Amino acid sequence: MNKKFVSFVIGLTTLLLSTADSHAFGGAPPNPPTKRPLMMVHFMPWFQTPGVHGYWGWHWTMNHYNPNFMDQSGRRQIASHFYPLTGTYDSKDALILEYQTLLMKVSGIDGVLADWNGMESYNDFGTINESTLALFSAVQKAHLSFGIVYEDASIKTMVNGGHLAAGNALNYGKSVMKYMQDNWFGSSTYVKLDNRPLLLTFGPQYFFQSSEWDTLFAGLSPTPLFVTLDNQLAPVASGAYPWPPMWSSDASGILSQDALNNYLGQFYLKAGSWSHLIASAFPGFYDIYYEAGAGPSFGYLDALGGSTFRSTLQQALSHNPDVIQLVTWNDYGEGTVIEPTVEYGYQYLEIVQAIRDSLDPLFEFLKEDLALPLRIYKARLQSGGKAGINSVLDRVYALVVSDQGVAATALMDSLLSNIAILSVNTQTIDFGKIDVNLPHRDTTFAVTNLGDVSDSVYITLDYVGMEPESAVTVSPVAFALAAGSSQMVTVSVKPGLLTSGWTYNTVVMIDSRFGFGTTHLEKTMAFETKGTLSARDGSPPIPAEFALHQNFPNPWNPSTTIRYELPKATHVLLTVHDLLGREVATLAQGEQEAGYHSVRLDGSGLASGVYFYRLQAGSFLETRKLLLLR
Repeated sequence: MNKKFVSFVIGLTTLLLSTADSHAFGGAPPNPPTKRPLMMVHFMPWFQTPGVHGYWGWHWTMNHYNPNFMDQSGRRQIASHFYPLTGTYDSKDALILEYQTLLMKVSGIDGVLADWNGMESYNDFGTINESTLALFSAVQKAHLSFGIVYEDASIKTMVNGGHLAAGNALNYGKSVMKYMQDNWFGSSTYVKLDNRPLLLTFGPQYFFQSSEWDTLFAGLSPTPLFVTLDNQLAPVASGAYPWPPMWSSDASGILSQDALNNYLGQFYLKAGSWSHLIASAFPGFYDIYYEAGAGPSFGYLDALGGSTFRSTLQQALSHNPDVIQLVTWNDYGEGTVIEPTVEYGYQYLEIVQAIRDSLDPLFEFLKEDLALPLRIYKARLQSGGKAGINSVLDRVYALVVSDQGVAATALMDSLLSNIAILSVNTQTIDFGKIDVNLPHRDTTFAVTNLGDVSDSVYITLDYVGMEPESAVTVSPVAFALAAGSSQMVTVSVKPGLLTSGWTYNTVVMIDSRFGFGTTHLEKTMAFETKGTLSARDGSPPIPAEFALHQNFPNPWNPSTTIRYELPKATHVLLTVHDLLGREVATLAQGEQEAGYHSVRLDGSGLASGVYFYRLQAGSFLETRKLLLLR
């Protein structure tokens, strides 16, 4: 019997069983899917980097964070709680777009719905439009589909900013529609339902009347199949689509699973009378607006280790939609990200791939194939434009977009057989017990290049909650490694900076720039501190700069530790606030000496929810988010 057919039967059975008890979601009892809906991912083409555009765009910085600052692991400071596996990127970068579209192909996503503000050279709208054009070119090259989620809020922004007169808004809106028709609607790869181009709007937020959209669509042939957010704007809209209902969050800022399921149940109940259904699935919600000073937080929806995404996707499937919108590929500011990240890896794409595999017996990609696009991306970076390597990588790309995953992996492996392969001479880096009175404790390990060509190697640390992070260092953090050669790496622990009696499990990560053969190595560094810290030379260590660290553990219950560093004696105010900005606790106030400080926050008197803690030390001011879950 064909392996893929067996996989299809088992997967479909599993899917149906998993949705059998979903009556608790509310609304009509779910039905087994009778057709395979298009799975389209909501995509944000709005990121800029100095390497492509000459500057860091707002969505990486929010005018608060500085991506030029990197921590010891090489992770840049960005406006997000999550970090892309590739690191920061530019939405117009051809290599990134190839990587992203290949990931969509391998995971079973049918295409993108691009979040689009129009084509005007105002704010960053024109820049985003250029990136959108680059995105659609990459999407078509990868044999995927594309569509538009139009932000009519851009009209409001231009009117309020004096760039567009309110009396000209409708005529300008008509020019936006004509631009889409002239450039996209007629494309064979633009997503269509009933032979009409699908057009979503994130709103409406400016044109609130159905008659206004009739005016905007006048002269378009065929008229777009129009879909609005949350509620149908009748009669012009054919339906609506759901979005994380953060407005239903409770007073503590948490959107509960009950509130989410009630919203979705009510949405799908009213959607039963519409001619078309655009469903949505989302992984969670964890924005960074408050910490960035960009506005209040919209709240928090727990990802539940992937369960939120899995359940919203299964519920969407059970209502036989035409399209499932995956919300989102890369909204890092709001934390609705299914693109592979350091925090979640490929987890969300594995879920999507399993669903596609269960519904499509012709789908051939496997879980292991999800790593292939990153291998190709790293190979492109390392190749230095060498025609020979890129010619082979072009062939690998062509095999992937032609749905030949096995052949693509085999060709990629054959390419790797003649290049750098890293090896490390230890499985663990075990310090055992370390007396906190030791000034430092060092150990070494060797990194060897077993391949045929030289490579560049980078050593980073995952501190796994350790604070201060300066207690562990590694050297060198980057080095060239010739074929057949080795490099000794030193890991140093300063136990006096840590809490006595605690066990730490830091992860040492070894990556090559090429990433070939062994793309990523991880070695656990385990140790336990012991003893009572005594004074050394009459003076404790002094940090180099002010710092406020993330509380640990987080989420927390019933207490958590907040650590901060003062490079000089100064007046300190450390406070905790709820989601509305009200102060709920003062943890430190007054003059404090230079050094490493920590306080415990007792949450026994606080309700579950999202809180913020803020440190003001002289001119230094920083805010971080913490989450109390009971």
